[in-house]
Amino acid sequence: MVGGNNKTCNWQFENGEICGKTFSKSYNLVVHMRMHEDVRPFQCSLCDQTFRQKAHLQRHETTHGIGAKVTRSASSIGGGGGGGSSSKKRRKSRPSRGSTGSAGQVHF
Repeated sequence: MVGGNNKTCNWQFENGEICGKTFSKSYNLVVHMRMHEDVRPFQCSLCDQTFRQKAHLQRHETTHGIGAKVTRSASSIGGGGGGGSSSKKRRKSRPSRGSTGSAGQVHF
């Protein structure tokens, strides 16, 4: 549904409307079309998740400890009191399996 040198999405929805989104770079249109066509060419080598963009796969791979990038300055590594906030905040821990919550219900 992409024609010639046109950088406008001509995807037609079921209701007959045209997407019409325009892009300054042809590659961005290619990536956009993956959304309409539900194409996910990038698969994690450790699990079944797939992604439309390589960058999203790379971000996901860090959850497996693959390709983790160091983005903090050297002064804030190791808890040296750099005062900077971490981009990854610790979530509240959930009750362990079989423990009771405030309503006395068992959580599994």
